[in-house]
Amino acid sequence: METKTTVIADDREACADVVQHLAARPDCEILIRRLPLGDYQIGGRLLVERKCWPDLITSIVDGRFVPPGVPVGWLTFAHRPPA
Repeated sequence: METKTTVIADDREACADVVQHLAARPDCEILIRRLPLGDYQIGGRLLVERKCWPDLITSIVDGRFVPPGVPVGWLTFAHRPPA
């Protein structure tokens, strides 16, 4: 029996290409709901916030990106900015 990974996508991401791609995968169950944090919750354990570079930089500068009390070390980036 194949185990599916449940991904909850925030309802504001419902039209994103990511949601369409995940919905087409047989090993993924995608649910659309309003998430209080993040854009995607994967397997009930991981939150992902999807950002384009300009929005990421702006949200870091104005303090919206890292919640108070959360160490910056928890951040990981899938792509590095060009040098």
